[in-house]
Amino acid sequence: MDTEETERTGESEPSPLRRIDVAATNARELLLAERGEHGHWEGELSSSALSTATAVAALARVVQAQPFEAARLDPRIAHGRRWLARNANDDGGFGDTIDSPSNLSTTALAWMALGAGGEGEGGDGPGDVAHARSRAAEWLQERVGELTAERLARIGREALQGPLGHEAVLAGLWRHRVGAIVESPHLDPAPCQVEP
Repeated sequence: MDTEETERTGESEPSPLRRIDVAATNARELLLAERGEHGHWEGELSSSALSTATAVAALARVVQAQPFEAARLDPRIAHGRRWLARNANDDGGFGDTIDSPSNLSTTALAWMALGAGGEGEGGDGPGDVAHARSRAAEWLQERVGELTAERLARIGREALQGPLGHEAVLAGLWRHRVGAIVESPHLDPAPCQVEP
């Protein structure tokens, strides 16, 4: 109810619930008006290590479950890994976007994604996948210590907020020389190996 309506009806200011309802209705109408001619919204996300690492992990999971997809998806996985290697922060970690400071969850996911789809890809200099994976491991080790299955499971539970940690486990991106079991509240215990 606006001031003009208040004067006309003699009622007091609208209640907080009424104001919230009006604001929600206005926001909904504004958002719906922004849809394109086909009835959906269009836009672009910022360049993101988080989304790239998630996509690489997901594609690696598809190849793991359906090896016949390797010929089609391996080039995309390799492209994503190279993008990650070129876009690591100067400190060796990764932030959510290319302009974000490094954080634990994105660096852990990027480190795992850099290990997806095979070893190597390049030499040992900046921009190379193996070099970027090594630097990400160093960044993580400085913050959490040795990269053991138990520590990475804790990162998966605490920093990766569940789904990303589970994706990493399902994608088989945690490998350990001696083997370990990572228990998940949402999955049956899955064999999980961790390799820095």
